[in-house]
Amino acid sequence: MKNAVLLGALLLIGAEIWMEECRAAVPMPPPPAPGYEYGPGRPPGDYVKDAWTVWFRGRKVREASPQSFVDLGSGYGKDNWTVFFEGRKIKEASAQSFAVLPGGYARDNWSVFWKGVPLADVSAASFVELGDGYARDNWKVLWAGQPVAEAAAGSFTPLGEGYARDNWKVFWCGRELPGADPHSFEVLGRGYARDNWKIWYCGRETNGLGPGGPGHPGRPNHPSHPGRPNHPDHPDHPGRPR
Repeated sequence: MKNAVLLGALLLIGAEIWMEECRAAVPMPPPPAPGYEYGPGRPPGDYVKDAWTVWFRGRKVREASPQSFVDLGSGYGKDNWTVFFEGRKIKEASAQSFAVLPGGYARDNWSVFWKGVPLADVSAASFVELGDGYARDNWKVLWAGQPVAEAAAGSFTPLGEGYARDNWKVFWCGRELPGADPHSFEVLGRGYARDNWKIWYCGRETNGLGPGGPGHPGRPNHPSHPGRPNHPDHPDHPGRPR
C-alpha cells in the first residue's frame, strides 16, 4: 500500500514537470502594442497611443501629443500643433487646415504633399485629386507626386488602369504614349487599351496582339480562327472527316 502511494506521488510529480516543459516549449505571442487588443477582426492600425506616448508601427513618434493626436489614415496623423507622415514630422504642414486626400496626397491651406513630401510649385487652392495616382492644379498635372510632362491640365482626364488623356496626348502612369490618338483612345480592361490604329497592354504597344486586335486569334482574319477554311475545325477544311 505504501509503495502504491509513493508510486502515485512520483507519477504526479513527473506529470507536473512534463506539463511545465510543454508550456515552456510553446512560443507565446508578443505583448500587444499600447492601445491594441488581440482578437479576430481587430487588425492593428498605423498609429496607437496611450496617455503618454504615440507610436507608429512600434516606433515612438517624437513630439506628438497623445491627448490631441488623431490617425488620419494613409500614414498621416496629427495633433493640435504638428502633422506627421509614417511617424516623421512634416515641418511645412499646418495642422489646423491639414486634410488627407486619396492616392497619398494631402494638403493644407498653403501647400500640397505626396507621402509627406511638399510638392514645389503646386497650388493648394486649385489642387484636385483625380484617381489612379493622378492629380492636377490649374497649371500642371501630377502622377504619383511627379509632374506629367506636356500634359494639359485644363482637359486632362483619367481613363482607368493608369491610362489618361488630354485633348492632344495619351498617357499611361504619367508617361506619354507616342502616336496614340486621344480622340479614339479607349480602355478595354485588364491592362489593354486601343485607338483606331494601335493596341497597348500596360502602356506598351502589342502590334495588334490584344482583344479584338488584327493579330488576335479572336478576329476572323487570324489564321487560327475557327471561322477560316484553313482551320482544322472549319467544316470546309479538306482534312476534316465528313
